[in-house]
Amino acid sequence: MKKRFLILLFIFTCIQCKFYTQLPAISNKIPFKIDGLILFKGMINGREANIVWDNGFSKTTVDQTFYTENSLKKLEGKAEVIDANGKKFDVNKSLLKSLQFGDTLISDLIIDIADLSVFPMKIDAILGADIINQYIWDFNFDNNEFHFSKDQITHKTIYDIPFSLGSKYNNNHTIDAYVNNKPIEIQIDFGNTHEYLTVKTDSFDKLFSRKKKLTFEGWGAIGVAGIGNNEINLFLDNDYTFNLGGVYLLRRHTPYADNQENMIYPATLGFQFFRKIGNLIIDPFSKKYKIYSPSRTIEPYRYSSFGFNLFVNGGKIIVVKIIKESDNVKKYEISVGDVIKSIDGHEASDFKKFQEIRNYLNAKQQIKIITSKNQEIVLNKESFFN
Repeated sequence: MKKRFLILLFIFTCIQCKFYTQLPAISNKIPFKIDGLILFKGMINGREANIVWDNGFSKTTVDQTFYTENSLKKLEGKAEVIDANGKKFDVNKSLLKSLQFGDTLISDLIIDIADLSVFPMKIDAILGADIINQYIWDFNFDNNEFHFSKDQITHKTIYDIPFSLGSKYNNNHTIDAYVNNKPIEIQIDFGNTHEYLTVKTDSFDKLFSRKKKLTFEGWGAIGVAGIGNNEINLFLDNDYTFNLGGVYLLRRHTPYADNQENMIYPATLGFQFFRKIGNLIIDPFSKKYKIYSPSRTIEPYRYSSFGFNLFVNGGKIIVVKIIKESDNVKKYEISVGDVIKSIDGHEASDFKKFQEIRNYLNAKQQIKIITSKNQEIVLNKESFFN
């Protein structure tokens, strides 16, 4: 009897094991946070890393500092790459023993090495389109998590938008669109942090005939090769129509012109554009962006700021972007291009990288700045929603 009981227990245990192995792999649901970009945790050569999900990056890339600190293997030769501002530069190449995110482990992966400290947050690596295009991705903005798989992910969708792998760079995602019934190729670039359509200046003038300039909102566009000296202007055209890959979308956002001549594509859309509409499946196999309804209202995320972004350039601390709703900006008439002589007594030479000045401001609730006109201003941090 005892023997029969053990045999039955063994059979039951095997059935249970078989049952559980057939359940979906929940470890492939990965939480992310939005800090301008989409960031999540992964493992590189067994070490935890802050990784950005960016389909605008053709090649998966590891930060130079992370590469040095972890003695990654360097490969012979260099590769020429081009950043979002159209700047060409050479990068070293390396061989990773392992890259892991969720329950997916990739071994012996050749990646690029670049200095990612130009970005305002700490980034150890960028997951590029070379890896992204091997999986189907389900971005659930309700819960700020993504699910990825090589198998089909199904939801009842409200929009199915076809895309292509870009003509300029094989890995990039592009969509044939019509703005005001005029054709334009749009790159889908999750490294673009704006929530509105970003249009290259010469293309913008052709697409929008009835436009009104609203504001000069910023200066500079960040690429891996550095910050580009570009004006950022917002325009309004109340009458424009937007057909994205054969799907007419409601006009939800102010069109935007980035006054730089070196954008790789005539226009780009970032993840914030899709996030405002609903949740998103990116399927490289069927080549479709599939939008499905959120289960609840996707909440704007809260962030704090003194009302402006600062960048050290040419030995000066410069205001490169303002939040026009900021009480600090309105009260003290802070404008893009203003030079700040010091922050709490710290001059430009005390901040070597963009991350350093951003980290300093993030850690403070109150700062004292001295302007180029020797005006002393005490500022308190404010809260905003996006």
